[in-house]
Amino acid sequence: MSRTMGRRGRRVSKETRMKMSAAHRGHPSYIRTPETLAKLSEAHKGQTAWNKGQPRSKKTREKIAVSLSGFKHTTETCEKRRLVRLGKKHSPETRAKIAASLRGKPSGMLGKKHSLETRAKMSAAALRRRKVKQQGNEGLLKGLPNG
Repeated sequence: MSRTMGRRGRRVSKETRMKMSAAHRGHPSYIRTPETLAKLSEAHKGQTAWNKGQPRSKKTREKIAVSLSGFKHTTETCEKRRLVRLGKKHSPETRAKIAASLRGKPSGMLGKKHSLETRAKMSAAALRRRKVKQQGNEGLLKGLPNG
């Protein structure tokens, strides 16, 4: 029987934990040199994680939901994230995947109506687009708001 069998499941005082920690400090099994860490890293590359593909329990999912609820990125972070994606376009393969995933699903506006204010804005934007198109300056469309 190992020495830890007597403590299994029992709480120990903070003082005892500190003594246990001090006893293990510097023990050869805990010392990992940079070379050892590099070897371990190389040995584990390409292996799948032990929990890959395992579904999370309901309790775990609830914990994650609670931890993420109310979280909001700062405006600085939002701007950084925007700049990272700026100018990048989805590949044709990705666009096909997105289209396939959305096919057959109802529109997000199903059962809703635009407000009068929104309808007025949409109408004004359409008039601006029509006006620019008639003038033959389609390149200007990109600079217009809501255009």
